[in-house]
Amino acid sequence: MKSKELLKSSIVVKKHEFHVKNLEEDLENQARGIEADMEDLVGVKVDQEQKVIRVEENLIKDAWLLMSSKFPRGQCVLPAILLVEFSTNANAVAPCPKTLMAHKKITAT
Repeated sequence: MKSKELLKSSIVVKKHEFHVKNLEEDLENQARGIEADMEDLVGVKVDQEQKVIRVEENLIKDAWLLMSSKFPRGQCVLPAILLVEFSTNANAVAPCPKTLMAHKKITAT
């Protein structure tokens, strides 16, 4: 009698071990998918930040060209004010560490 119960218990344990192994594999697959999604999101964020920087630089250049064409040299202070404003705003928003790492990887290549 005890050997039958032991055999049944052993079978149940094997089934549970198999189920646990499958669950662990599913979790690992989900984790890989989440990591890939995060890498994609970081890449998109870096691209957007680079676009913002380019737009800010172009705005400063355009303002400089506009103001320098309308005012004699030395009387144009708007581009300097804009430059200070943009650099202050850019420094106020610190990117997350993952974004910085991704940006360093992109700019290093």
